[in-house]
Amino acid sequence: MTITNAKEAKESPKALSVSKPTNNVEDMAKPVLASPPKVTVSPKDKTTSKPTPKTTPKPVSKPTPKPTPKRASRPVSKPALVISHTPQAGSYIANQIAAQQMFITDDLHYRQRETHYIDPVTGEKKVSSMWLNTSGAKNRFNSGNNQLQTRSHRYAIQLGGTLSQWSSDGSDLGILGITSGLGKSTNHSHSTSPRHKAQGSVDGYNLGLYHIWYADNQTRLGPYIDLLTQYGWFNNQVKTSQIASNSSYRSHVFTSALETGYKIQLVENTDTRLFIQPKAKVSWQRMSGVQYKESAGTQVMMAESSAVATKLGIRTALELDIDTLSSNKTLQISPSFEANWIHNSNNKGIWFGTTNITPQGNSNIADFKLGIEANIDSNLRLWTHLGHQLGGNNYSDMQATLGANYCF
Repeated sequence: MTITNAKEAKESPKALSVSKPTNNVEDMAKPVLASPPKVTVSPKDKTTSKPTPKTTPKPVSKPTPKPTPKRASRPVSKPALVISHTPQAGSYIANQIAAQQMFITDDLHYRQRETHYIDPVTGEKKVSSMWLNTSGAKNRFNSGNNQLQTRSHRYAIQLGGTLSQWSSDGSDLGILGITSGLGKSTNHSHSTSPRHKAQGSVDGYNLGLYHIWYADNQTRLGPYIDLLTQYGWFNNQVKTSQIASNSSYRSHVFTSALETGYKIQLVENTDTRLFIQPKAKVSWQRMSGVQYKESAGTQVMMAESSAVATKLGIRTALELDIDTLSSNKTLQISPSFEANWIHNSNNKGIWFGTTNITPQGNSNIADFKLGIEANIDSNLRLWTHLGHQLGGNNYSDMQATLGANYCF
């Protein structure tokens, strides 16, 4: 006989069943269920009876990395959005180049010339080395991934002369001189679209000092050193058809240049002499910064910066003595050829809005010059030369120079 709890019977009517009688006392003491006994499991037992699923522990030593922000693309990576519609950017760069090059001329072998004369008042023998140098140049470069093409012309007149001279042992010579000049440059720039054009101009003047030292004052052979320091002031203007008003601003350039070389005589005859002169030059320029906003709202910035240019080259010259119709006059003519390699560093260009635009092809330049000098008489000396510079991306600079040294 099965004894069933009343509560269980109420809750589980199916749990009641009749079993066969048994004579076993032990079996009678045990409740007999037709179905397996219901086991009540407490929440605590339930948690322990079932295996706890394994969870991946969160890394403690390595915090969750923050999402890396996307790098802003370089300003020049998307030039088409800005440069193709802003040709005035090329004019700003052309003004910058003109200010750097307007008064940098290789006129050492012209500044070194001297004229000996007799003072009409005192009768003393004196030396004069006043010189005048005029030059004109045509420059061409591209910028903005070849989207802008710029052409410019510049002109300069420089005047100088000796302030004092000195000698340490009687054979060498040191010269201290002064130089000043006036210059002007004009340019025009256009983008790949012929409708977008701009024009620019620069007016400038400078004042400087130079110092020349020769180891041999008589022949000018051997080593020499030339140091030039000058400061230039420039008024700049840029205008374009898309903007009603012109952009005007001022800039300043401080220049210091050091040149050294060694002059060697290879051939010497009665009326012919051949010279060769290897040389090296380094120029340092400090340019003022400009920041303003155009009438259209575009921010234009030219950061204050320093630029270094190095030049390595060689110059050859041939001196010829030519007899004239006058028996007591000899005309001396000296043709020359010069080849140089120029390296420009740290040309930052301009910031036009958020886009940085720099000239292309002027980092490494091949420079060639062909010239001629003539001593007309004891009071007048004339010289001229043609120069051509070639760089990458169609960069070029052609220059013509005419100068004179006259005894007043």
